[in-house]
Amino acid sequence: MSLSFPKLLGLDSWWAATVITYLMRCFGWESSRAVAKIHFVFETLESLALALAIVLELTNRRAVSNFFWALLVVADIGRWVYGWREKNLTELEIDELKHKFTGRSISAEQASRIVPKLLPYSGIRVVAVLNPVDKEASGFAKQLFEVLRQAGWIVSIGGKGSSILGIFVDLRGGFSSLETAALFTLSATLNAEGLHTENPEGVSPPYGGLEGKGGYMLLTIGRNVI
Repeated sequence: MSLSFPKLLGLDSWWAATVITYLMRCFGWESSRAVAKIHFVFETLESLALALAIVLELTNRRAVSNFFWALLVVADIGRWVYGWREKNLTELEIDELKHKFTGRSISAEQASRIVPKLLPYSGIRVVAVLNPVDKEASGFAKQLFEVLRQAGWIVSIGGKGSSILGIFVDLRGGFSSLETAALFTLSATLNAEGLHTENPEGVSPPYGGLEGKGGYMLLTIGRNVI
């Protein structure tokens, strides 16, 4: 029996790879449920194409079998691509669930990225507000305070009790443009590390402040955003 599959590894397989590469960007690439369904379709299509191609080869209907060999190539590539994507999406979802249920934290690697960005604002006064009953928020606050102190920020506890979600930073008193810049730097840096942080809508660059004295940053640490 002379199978015609090997000769399809030229232009036909290149065409199949191009089509699959295009299709995988169009159909359910970001949805784990859609990816799983498409992966199953390609697996089924691969089995059917192989069975039909072999039967047609055995009955000397090679002109028709060529189509199914080409279809097998497409299905095989699709099965591999969507299988790989399904595995990756599953791992990402597991990581997200772990993050949600284990609480917020700042790793040594994250701290090494955060501290240099905050160092230019060394000496900024921060007054923190949090709910001491919330163990997750309290544990995370200790880590955050340590990072701020490494950057030379002056942190003190100024109040208890907070029902907000995430982290909220604001300015109080006669704050300066430097303190305003520090607020936005802290907010952007924590958000970049996946730590949900908000700041007042009414305060925005170019960091215009009152240029007064006695200002400080109010840092409110609320419940974890799940």
